[in-house]
Amino acid sequence: KVTPDMAEINFAVSTQEADPKAAQEKNSQDLNKVIEFLKQSGVDETSIQTSNYGLSPIYDYTSGQKITGYQMRTSILVSNLPIDKVGTLVSSSIATGINNIDSISYLSSKYDESYQEALKKAIESSKVKAEAIAAASGTSLGGIFHIEEVSTYNNTRYVGYTAAESAAQGNPKSMVVEPGQLNVQAQVTVSYKIK
Repeated sequence: KVTPDMAEINFAVSTQEADPKAAQEKNSQDLNKVIEFLKQSGVDETSIQTSNYGLSPIYDYTSGQKITGYQMRTSILVSNLPIDKVGTLVSSSIATGINNIDSISYLSSKYDESYQEALKKAIESSKVKAEAIAAASGTSLGGIFHIEEVSTYNNTRYVGYTAAESAAQGNPKSMVVEPGQLNVQAQVTVSYKIK
């Protein structure tokens, strides 16, 4: 287990207007305000990525399928955040135009180092088990003749909070960020000779 020291936040700016051009223009204005806020909050420009642009009609189904407006949504992924800034950034972001918080992912800068340690422990564990099996079968354990890592490496590593509702519907000031710990798991397949 490792304690997270970094986070990624997946925000979104959602805008509704009467026509597609107005929705796009309003969304672009709100997006620019949010990006400026993030930079002023100390987030490096290389840690801000806009993605998942979407424009869709809003339908009124009460009197048939009538278009009543358009919604544009732009996702913003903010990465490499120090864990101690997450709560403040989430709380402050609502006033700048963020109206969706899709997820917060917790990561550790020591994940790779911890994964190497987990691999080492997995191989040690395989030897203990193989020795027990060899002893129970009346043989003794020889050397390793095949070893293979079973890939379980996950880039996201751990999602600690997923917002089911938009941030505008909740109370972001009361949100407490508790990242807990990350489980680091390694799996190997090891084949031993017996003698």
